[in-house]
Amino acid sequence: MPGEARCPVCGRPAALTTPEAACGGCGWILYTPLRAGAITADIRRDFDTQLRAARHHQAARDARALDTALRTVIEELSPGATSTVIDIGADQVIVTTACLDRAGSPQVFDGGSVAWTSAVPMLPAAEQERHSQLADGIDGLGDDGIASLLRDHMPSAGEDRVMVICRPAGWRVLEAAATALATRPRAQLLRLSGASDTSVRQELASLAAKAPLRHPYRLMTVAVDSRTGAVALRPRKLFATGDGPGTEASLTLRRMPGDVSGTTLAIFADTGSNSRGADGAAADPLALYSVALPPGRAAPLRAVLDGPGRVRIVEPAGAVPYPGTWAQVRSEIPSRVTAAAAPVDLVCAIDLSGTRDAVRQRKALVRDLVELLGAEYPDERQLRVGVVTCTDHVFGRRPGPGERAPVTSVSGLGPAGDGLAWLSGQTGADVSYRPCAPVEDLLQDSLALLAKSRRARRFPLLLTVAGRGPHPGRQLGDRRLPCPRGLMWQSIMDQLTRQAGARCAVVADELPSGSERAEWRQIGPVGQRVLSRATARQVAEDLGLLTAPTQRIPLPLTDEPEGATR
Repeated sequence: MPGEARCPVCGRPAALTTPEAACGGCGWILYTPLRAGAITADIRRDFDTQLRAARHHQAARDARALDTALRTVIEELSPGATSTVIDIGADQVIVTTACLDRAGSPQVFDGGSVAWTSAVPMLPAAEQERHSQLADGIDGLGDDGIASLLRDHMPSAGEDRVMVICRPAGWRVLEAAATALATRPRAQLLRLSGASDTSVRQELASLAAKAPLRHPYRLMTVAVDSRTGAVALRPRKLFATGDGPGTEASLTLRRMPGDVSGTTLAIFADTGSNSRGADGAAADPLALYSVALPPGRAAPLRAVLDGPGRVRIVEPAGAVPYPGTWAQVRSEIPSRVTAAAAPVDLVCAIDLSGTRDAVRQRKALVRDLVELLGAEYPDERQLRVGVVTCTDHVFGRRPGPGERAPVTSVSGLGPAGDGLAWLSGQTGADVSYRPCAPVEDLLQDSLALLAKSRRARRFPLLLTVAGRGPHPGRQLGDRRLPCPRGLMWQSIMDQLTRQAGARCAVVADELPSGSERAEWRQIGPVGQRVLSRATARQVAEDLGLLTAPTQRIPLPLTDEPEGATR
């Protein structure tokens, strides 16, 4: 009723009945027995101090209650459902909704609002008079009428969970509206004593932004089979369930060697089978970034979780949003590549017989190749280089007992710089037998270097650089002299490619037609080039040491070993 007494702490109606009666809302003693004597300044000061302390305590208790209630709203969000908070205040009713997006991140939205003067037109425009009627009641308007007017004017609250907040509690019109709205299923009512300035919408948004992850976040990478070159998507864990804002994650990014194009970072939430397509790949990444990786095949990735759905790339520097879509990125991934993804063993087999200019060009090509690879494989464990050289077999005299002049020299597999230093000390020789070169001897020594590479989980590669074709294993009709050691280059190549699994390319001074061209194709099945026109980049692409533009992979390579669990 108008003029009703209220608690000075929480503002709820206060029935002054018996001495020492306490407010049912906050516990403040509403009425104490009369005392003799005048009310002194000290008595007033003590009372004011106690009242301020009680109001401060009540405000703190209300703040904790509101915070707990709003945290519960965010924590209890479930997929496919919406939670609504109806904040019934002294001036308006504000509706805020919250839900989970497809990645499981809480999202908060403005659900609309309605002023009391719009919902109840008979209210006075003056604030003091309006608040008085909201607190004490409106003549001729009962609780059912209040609820009906509010429902007709306020935004829809949905059919899922509802949290109704009434503040200040005890105001008759606000209480009537709150009680009516809280009768719906799965609704809760929170009464707060004061009309605080706290914005429910802002608080919910802040809590949503600080919420821990409901699902792990993963970075999409690719794995390349070192035997077949098959490319498969493989997600790597970036952040775990329960990680909160400020969590930092570190991974090592790798790219295909020689690929200097931008790398795409696709980050997605692993919400289970529903978050993946038919092939197990992420359906909707949270974010797509484009980064330029520094020279070298490996680079550190540092990412910071700013909140649900918000991942910031700290390193590599310069990450920018990818301008395209995930479908476009997926379409650029080849099903198979020829570039070696595993650590590699490269043997360069060089014929050092011929003119000074020819020998210089052959050695220069190998030097350029190894130096080019040094930038892509700076870690000596990723690239080992061996060098085999030869000069001609010498025919025309029969060697004495136990005498056989060696025609090859070998520098074993090791750091690339060591191989180049060794090669620089090798000198050329004149051609002794013009129809053939001891290519079969080069192949035999190369096989010895590469035979165990696969067993050591390394990729074997062979580049042969020569001026003439190999000696046959036995006398042929064209009268070419056979290899004096009886080596069959066809058998050696079979062992290199089938048993050792080596990828072999060749660079020859010339590539004649006919049967000799067929021999070069057998010696260099992945690439045959002419010395005068060959470049180190072309040879590296033939061997699979550098990625050809048509085979670039836009995603980083996985840093996990083959067979590792996700």
